[in-house]
Amino acid sequence: MNALHYLIHTSAYYFSWIACIALAARGYAWISSFIVLTCVGLQLYWQHKTGRTLKGLWLLLTIVVLTSTLIDNALVYTKTVIYSANPFSASFTPPWMISLWISFTVFLYATLSDLFNHLFLLGFFSCIGFTLAFRIGESLGAVSFPYGSNITCLFIGILWSIGLPFCVYCFQKIKENK
Repeated sequence: MNALHYLIHTSAYYFSWIACIALAARGYAWISSFIVLTCVGLQLYWQHKTGRTLKGLWLLLTIVVLTSTLIDNALVYTKTVIYSANPFSASFTPPWMISLWISFTVFLYATLSDLFNHLFLLGFFSCIGFTLAFRIGESLGAVSFPYGSNITCLFIGILWSIGLPFCVYCFQKIKENK
């Protein structure tokens, strides 16, 4: 893959991530989701126009978004995580968080699919990445942790060091059986 491909996907992902977190911290649940989904649309358009495959993306999106929503719902329900800008029930994942999972999955599929064959490494990077992402989200005001920041962010990182490789493993097994 060429540098422009990585640049477009990485820029779109991080722009949407920062915009979404900053807007959610200020109470804008829906506009932040709209920005993220617009960036995802541009990424999908780029994938299509450059002839890169989208085969399997919808399956991976389904697995990751369902898993992440279930995990986030459990964290919210137990009051381990409190998200800002949640127009839904206080015990359900906000729309902006679901849109971030969609964006992350497209980014993962388009740029990090080489890690699909290295699940341990994917888990290691997930632990670091999710710990940092939630910590940054807290510092910007998009999320709070009643049980303490350090322990909760580390817990989420460890949770996703298992969860994301599991999602990819399921994705690969389902693809093999088709």
